[in-house]
Amino acid sequence: MSTMIARPFLSRSSSRCPRRVSHGRCAADIYSLGVCLVETGLWDTFVIYSAEGVAEAPGAALELTFDEVRRQRPSSIRKHLVALAKHRLPRTMGEVYTEVVVSRLTCLDEDNTEYANDEESGDGRWYAGGCEVH
Repeated sequence: MSTMIARPFLSRSSSRCPRRVSHGRCAADIYSLGVCLVETGLWDTFVIYSAEGVAEAPGAALELTFDEVRRQRPSSIRKHLVALAKHRLPRTMGEVYTEVVVSRLTCLDEDNTEYANDEESGDGRWYAGGCEVH
């Protein structure tokens, strides 16, 4: 995964996800994992780096220009990633992988009940989908 200036639009958890979540919320990390899984499944990077290792522009796999990435709302980027996953991943990674990726990308959606129990218990323990996360 990358650290390009425009890159935070893709995976920044607490301030750029489809709806605001607090720092440390497990679902925000799950969303970021979904972004990583799309990139991995496409076997291509979402970022082009300079010889010095500085992120310069979105890669072809993202199918968006730098200006398009900067202009879009986080929810639009998420929708784009979901569409990209649904369209391109099944033929290279299969339906199960695609379903896992889409589930991770949509974990912050109001209608996604798979991660509805993602919360802090009050005693410092975190739960995601009803399971304790260490």
